[in-house]
Amino acid sequence: MKACLVEGGRCDWRILLFVLTAICLAMGVLNGLTGMFGDDYALAYTFDAGCLNYNRPIRCIDDIFYSQYYHYLFRHGRVVTEGLVQMLVSLRDKHVFDVANSVLFVVYLYLLQLHGGRFTWVGTVFAAAMTIVFTRAFGEVFLWMSGSVNYLWVACMNLLLLYVFKKKQEDNSLFATVCYAILAFIIGSMQEGFSVGICAAFVLCVLWRWRNGHKPFTAVSVGITIGYMAGVLFDFLSPGIWIRARENGIDQGYNVRFLLDGIVYVLAGLRVFWIVVVMALIQSLRHRIVLRDLLRRNSLFLCAMLVQALFLMMLGRAAEPRALFAIEMFALIILLQLVPVQSVRLGVASLIVFVAVYVPVLQLNLKNYQATQTFLKELAASDGTVFFDVPYYSRSERHYLGSFIQMDHRRPLFKAEATYYGKKNGILVLPKRFREELYLTSSFIQPQNYDHDGEYSSNDIFFTVKPLPDSIHKSHLSQAPYKGEEFVSFPSGNYLLKDKRDRRMKHKAKRR
Repeated sequence: MKACLVEGGRCDWRILLFVLTAICLAMGVLNGLTGMFGDDYALAYTFDAGCLNYNRPIRCIDDIFYSQYYHYLFRHGRVVTEGLVQMLVSLRDKHVFDVANSVLFVVYLYLLQLHGGRFTWVGTVFAAAMTIVFTRAFGEVFLWMSGSVNYLWVACMNLLLLYVFKKKQEDNSLFATVCYAILAFIIGSMQEGFSVGICAAFVLCVLWRWRNGHKPFTAVSVGITIGYMAGVLFDFLSPGIWIRARENGIDQGYNVRFLLDGIVYVLAGLRVFWIVVVMALIQSLRHRIVLRDLLRRNSLFLCAMLVQALFLMMLGRAAEPRALFAIEMFALIILLQLVPVQSVRLGVASLIVFVAVYVPVLQLNLKNYQATQTFLKELAASDGTVFFDVPYYSRSERHYLGSFIQMDHRRPLFKAEATYYGKKNGILVLPKRFREELYLTSSFIQPQNYDHDGEYSSNDIFFTVKPLPDSIHKSHLSQAPYKGEEFVSFPSGNYLLKDKRDRRMKHKAKRR
């Protein structure tokens, strides 16, 4: 029986098919419980000369091309991935994405093993367990629509291209060269979180073989390298990417000031990479592997990891934790070569770990889904002012959620969401008790809630309330000096809602 499980017989393939199907369904459930979030709403509309045109939702392919032209000029060069998200959002049926994303997750697991050269059901379960346990910002990478397209989908495309690059070393077909070069250009322009390291790996691989007198590279491999380089340049030559860099405070002196912090940030953020380092050293010392052979066999991946890490170190904390995904992906490929993927014990242990983590993640997503549906029902029945106690999300909950309720009293921050749900006056979310204490009556304005300078607050809210004269109108107010201020007119009176001072300081520090 054990031989049948691990030696690639028919029984092994049946188990493998069952495992892949089960994982696909498991991820499908999580995707189905994940709603639209953040950039998903913004990408439902066309981008016009530096800003969103809320009067022109994405309806056809022409709108996508029009929007991405301006996106390239004013935001960044990832027009392919952003265009894909716009196409998905324009369908107004997120289930299409849910199905595609779930399938691509198991394709991703397959490609990891394909590059590792050891394809078994044990390796599939092990890779799935390592992914759900150690991937930074799991929900953003595998569940959130915009995040998944930029990371999971781009990962699959890059892994496919890397496989072609390694396998087409003897193909000199002109037609194939042109096709693969175009494909490489598209993939290279998709996401700099992958492309910088992979581009360097392609170039160094070609130069190394040429310098050491190996058999000449074929037209296909050279075409892929040139096409990929052109795609990376297309991305980085985007005027928008430099505008965005300046908005994030990245200038010529940024790298010098924060390089050490960036090095620590990247090294401390890696997980699978350090597991690989420890396992490789242990197995080398025990003479179970030849470390030099391991490094030579994975030279392409190691080069990509090194260059990508250096790139992220220069960006420092301006790079989100999910940007480490590419490095961890390559590390997982190497790890699959170090662990006994023929061991049934490893498969059972990995399955236990996967289920033990998946079940609470499923419960978390289900709870968040129910809260989100309740919120959306109340939003639909309102004029945009919703009295709802937004759940507090811990760090671990944000890690595993691909979307969550992110609303408050600041209407301008959620203009895309308001337009998407047809709320012309914007969306303003206040604690449920404020329906009685502030909207219908002014009972919240009491001495025990006094904060400072005529403002009132309490420990359970992150803003202050300042009563205004009944005669005042929003048009009479001077322009708010800080976007955390919001004027509201309720039956009980007029008020100015303001972020608390500590929140303003945190916001300013984050911008710096």
